[in-house]
Amino acid sequence: MMKKRIKFLVASMIITGALTACTGKNNDPAASSAPTEAAPETTESSATAATESTSATEKPTEETEAPKEAAGYLSHMDELITVLDEDGNKLAEYDIEKIKEECSNSSCDLSNAYFKAAGDGKIIYSDYSYSDDGDSKYEFYVVDPESKEVEPILTTESGFYVERCDFYNGKFYMNGNKDGMHLERVFSWNEGSLVPVEEDFAYPDVAKELNTETPMFLSADMNNGFYDTYECSYTRALDDNGYIIIMDGEEYYKLYTDGTKEKIEGLPDMSFYIQSYNKDGLIYQLYDENVSGSSYHFLDYEDGSDMVFVKADKEPSFLTYADGKFYYDVFEADKFYMGDHHVYCFDCAGKKSTEVYTTSKEPGVYIDPGITGMRLIGDDIYFLGVDDESTQWIRYADGTFTPTGIEKKEIGALKYGYIRYENGMQKCSNCGIPRVKYYQEVFQLDSEYSPHASEINSALMQEFRQSVDFYGKEDIEPEDPSECEEHKANSYMWCESDEWNITDVQKIGENILVIDMSGYWYGGGAHGMPLRSQRCFNLQTGKEIKFKDFYKGDEETFKTLVAEKTAEDFDSYEEYEAPYFAETRDDVYDQAYEYAGIETSNIELTEDGICLYYMPYDMGPYAAGFIEINISYDELGYRPE
Repeated sequence: MMKKRIKFLVASMIITGALTACTGKNNDPAASSAPTEAAPETTESSATAATESTSATEKPTEETEAPKEAAGYLSHMDELITVLDEDGNKLAEYDIEKIKEECSNSSCDLSNAYFKAAGDGKIIYSDYSYSDDGDSKYEFYVVDPESKEVEPILTTESGFYVERCDFYNGKFYMNGNKDGMHLERVFSWNEGSLVPVEEDFAYPDVAKELNTETPMFLSADMNNGFYDTYECSYTRALDDNGYIIIMDGEEYYKLYTDGTKEKIEGLPDMSFYIQSYNKDGLIYQLYDENVSGSSYHFLDYEDGSDMVFVKADKEPSFLTYADGKFYYDVFEADKFYMGDHHVYCFDCAGKKSTEVYTTSKEPGVYIDPGITGMRLIGDDIYFLGVDDESTQWIRYADGTFTPTGIEKKEIGALKYGYIRYENGMQKCSNCGIPRVKYYQEVFQLDSEYSPHASEINSALMQEFRQSVDFYGKEDIEPEDPSECEEHKANSYMWCESDEWNITDVQKIGENILVIDMSGYWYGGGAHGMPLRSQRCFNLQTGKEIKFKDFYKGDEETFKTLVAEKTAEDFDSYEEYEAPYFAETRDDVYDQAYEYAGIETSNIELTEDGICLYYMPYDMGPYAAGFIEINISYDELGYRPE
């Protein structure tokens, strides 16, 4: 039986990486210390627009040129890899899961492997397993996506932690540590062969310093133009900058290529995080507990100045860094959740921020247009956006947004109707600190899809209004005015938030309309609670459909089926990886049997069957997320008409 991996509850991640080397700046720094506060946020606006423009998918060229080398790739959710040259021309496209299936005849088992990196016409997959003592180990494989040939690269020893992987100058780099001892392993390929050849680390003096028993934090995180990734090898950082940053004890140092160290002066004593760096200096974020945000600073090695280029009250978010350019987002909310994303670029050399473009959040869309997936390829910016009722990759160049047609996915809510939303905020009437924030979406069906659209919309709107009206309109009176000191000190912890989004709208067959919703509720503490729901309607009658309406079997049969399917799910996991609290099949069966019932609301209709899901903490820990059990209509013996 094919074993599977646990799906952790995390926000949608963008997995990206560089295909070719990204060069850094070449000015030689000299460290010194003299912190000063410069005038922050000097901005110039170069574009303010939504994701709209021409329908061209490639840049026009005056004459035919020879094919260029790969400059980067687009990928969202590990599904599709689209390789581009520096001008945005598509060179190749690979389906990650399909390639794994087509490599099934290989002696290397890729069934549980996940995408790790790509470059030089190769794709790297990684898998992990557990030893008898519970420690993990990782396996890496290289795949030729054209021939489907597979070769193993390496298997780490038990307890080895993989920190980052990088494709750079045609070689694969893997950084990691065990018991505080760090190393980098390097693999290359001879022409015409997929068999990896291991090479020595190019900087032996650095290797000696890293491979010590003194635990230290290493930072080679320069990002190289990609969003939300730290896949920058030590070699790339050393080649570009001549050093990497390490932390030894409580102090930060530059570790040079010859193995010497130099203390970095001018860093604050408060809580901070080094975000990016180059030869000229480093950028760090400094947490400000008074506003629950972080300011961004540029520490100049040459003159020792410490410049605040965006303040904490703007609550900036880091996007990417490349070639001395630091991109960040400032979100201006309309009450709560909806609003505009302002993307800025801070030039480390010129020490000035410039607004690059502005995009707006859109209801019914699971991405943040202009932000999600943002990366630099060549001289252009790419991100996931919305165009023609679809999400797709958008290219921004020369002040123009151009839909590429890459990974174009239809937005069901916009196909079948439209989204309305309402958001609001309630504040403490005494101190003015927000105590409640809410954002609610509701789908409204276009009349062309049902003669009963008005009835369906009325039912949807009724639930929507009940949810919105629950929060009322008045600000909240504090039980004790002394609470306001706590409100100000921990404004995030004291603010309840409730979000509900339309995640998908689709039809099952000709007559059933399915509306999927997801949400997140926070009421204080370490984290909130993810939520999900579904409503289904018969388009011919306008009546709402629930599971009990079409399932004609008895309660006992259903409980037994759910218990058995849940126990089978438990069996499908590798040892130590099952997302359940229970440790035996029998215990999982018993708990699922008690949980199941025809009246449960945790059942969703799909094209092929039903999905029964367990909420976090129902059967497993919070980190396991929703545990989903899929049951086909054939197994049920019934299907909706």
